[in-house]
Amino acid sequence: HLLFDHYQRLQPRDRSAVPALVVEIDEASLVAQGQWPWPRDRVADLVARILAGRPLAMGIDILFVEPDRLSPPELARRLPQLPGETLAGLPDPDRRLAQALAAGPTVLAVSGVAAALPTARPGGRSVSLVSRGGGGSEGLPAYGAALGSLPALEEAAAGVGLINTPPDRAGGDADLGVLRRLPLAGRIGDALVPALGLEMVRVALGAAALEAQSGLRGLETVGVGDYRLPTRADGQLLLHFGRLAPDRRVSAASVLDGSFAPAGFAGRFVILGLTGVGLVDQVLTPLGEKI
Repeated sequence: HLLFDHYQRLQPRDRSAVPALVVEIDEASLVAQGQWPWPRDRVADLVARILAGRPLAMGIDILFVEPDRLSPPELARRLPQLPGETLAGLPDPDRRLAQALAAGPTVLAVSGVAAALPTARPGGRSVSLVSRGGGGSEGLPAYGAALGSLPALEEAAAGVGLINTPPDRAGGDADLGVLRRLPLAGRIGDALVPALGLEMVRVALGAAALEAQSGLRGLETVGVGDYRLPTRADGQLLLHFGRLAPDRRVSAASVLDGSFAPAGFAGRFVILGLTGVGLVDQVLTPLGEKI
């Protein structure tokens, strides 16, 4: 691990090209739009503005597990004194978000969990795997259940991608908690689910399946179309990090207020996620940066 980290510091990934942008729900966005979680119709507006720029694919690294608290069914449960005709006339924020997701190449996140949580499901959407070399997906991480978004939202999206990225928990103090690798796919029940980034590539290419090459020691590559990534035998990719670059990050506030034009998303991969303090966990990269 120490040698691997040393190599990365000597030669970090070149950031001169910007094929991917992160739209971050950061502190500025929370100040402008209010506390998280936002109403789903506001998230729908953000998704629509990004898709208006015609990105190659848009990944959403957020789980919409429960119904919007402002949806008519939830309001009826919390405020039973509201007249039925009033509730019937209210818009449904979850339906609005589903419509926005269906309008473009969107990929929602899903997290594999070992235990059956009350909000978890036994399986998920599956992608086919074309295997060469005699092996299959036996070495991929397997999860008993999935924690994802509402079924109506997942059905509206073009794909669903795995976001499990466990940091290293073995070794000395310098090794613990550092994110060095991620599984390119995993099994949730009987479903094969690609990693979020790889699923975005699959959706962008319009491919129907993942492809895997196996050797004597297990998996060697996983990819889609002509795009191949070398993996360890368990299907995990060792990550090559670059320094954090400001031109790869866009505040959601600037997208919603129009100061960042949708044309800036054209031909790029876009990931929407949370970076506001207190909203997410931070991980440490081999470069010593917390992200």
